[in-house]
Amino acid sequence: MIINKKREASLQVGLESSSSYATTVPHQAFMIFQGMFACITPALIFGAFAKRMKFSTLLVFTIVWATLVYDPICHWVWGVGGWLSKLGCLDFAGGIVVPLQD
Repeated sequence: MIINKKREASLQVGLESSSSYATTVPHQAFMIFQGMFACITPALIFGAFAKRMKFSTLLVFTIVWATLVYDPICHWVWGVGGWLSKLGCLDFAGGIVVPLQD
């Protein structure tokens, strides 16, 4: 996913709703909702690595994993141009995004 607006890249989205994502939800709230899943999903993975790798390695893994795996799948489901979104897929609580990564 490429952010093509300077305003969105700097997270200055404000409290107005987005006409393309959620017409009744403030853009910041929608961003925080997605960020919550971006933080919770690696926590599920951490259980498998507990006491098996250094914390710094785990942080690097999380950043690489989020960039290469989590972000594209989120765009498929939640993004305006995502192919699952175009098929009419609705995911209100991460019930599709998180299991798709397993």
